[in-house]
Amino acid sequence: MLSKLIYKKNVSFCNKSWRNLLENVCKKIDKNNIGLQVISPFGFELLEDKRFLHRSIKRLYCYIGVPSNARFDGNLSVISRIFSDQLLSSIHEIGLNLSDIAILVLQEKFTMLHENDYQCSHNDKLIDIQTKVISDDILRDYANYIICTVDSICSKKEEPEHFIENKRHRCRTFQLYIMLEKVFGYLLPPMTVFQEENFLGMFKLIDNSIQIFYTPTELFINASEYELHVLNTLIQPRVELMRQAIRLSDPVELINLRCEAYHVPGKLELEINKNIHKNAVEKIRATYLNYC
Repeated sequence: MLSKLIYKKNVSFCNKSWRNLLENVCKKIDKNNIGLQVISPFGFELLEDKRFLHRSIKRLYCYIGVPSNARFDGNLSVISRIFSDQLLSSIHEIGLNLSDIAILVLQEKFTMLHENDYQCSHNDKLIDIQTKVISDDILRDYANYIICTVDSICSKKEEPEHFIENKRHRCRTFQLYIMLEKVFGYLLPPMTVFQEENFLGMFKLIDNSIQIFYTPTELFINASEYELHVLNTLIQPRVELMRQAIRLSDPVELINLRCEAYHVPGKLELEINKNIHKNAVEKIRATYLNYC
């Protein structure tokens, strides 16, 4: 029996139980044994600070991987739908109420489960389920995506493309940059005092509320002067340095990393030193697996 989650003040989210539930659901729906895999990263695993689990977690992401060598010629959205049906029927096992799920996202299609003028409560959550074809394993695929967001930030595509006018994409850009600092920051010169202040202040700029999906006027808000300042004087210069640094070492053995973006349709591509790539994948993998 999975241990119960109890949502009270200062009681942490039981990430282990949540992951166990997803694994069980994955096994149940994989009736043809095609080798379905699932992960549920938040992103803050890379900070290795489990105090984040004591906060009100509102967005739960499920990434399902279908091995490229599997005999599957169906629609990936069908897997996401079957997975969601099974997950929602089982979610009470970890102490979540079905009524707490205010938004369901399947393959980037948003379904609001309440009226348009609904005001989200403290416990309301969004569950986002995406199914992808993977060549290796889903955690490595996810790690490659995080690594390739160096490309998206430098090129102002994917999430950063909508930084100015969309609050969700703006917050996501902040989150991705923080993650990249934890993966590649060791390759860069130390931040200046002012950069460090802006880096720490960025955590206050990240809003993971789900009410914005019910209220377009809260979603489509232009970036403030300070947010643009952080983008232009901290994020983009530091990520450009990362792009240069990950191509260097002696001897240089570069690989051309390609992947699909996870939340915005698009393809990312990045040249990176083979050893630096290996270390980055191992860090993302280790911090994810140890965060429970």
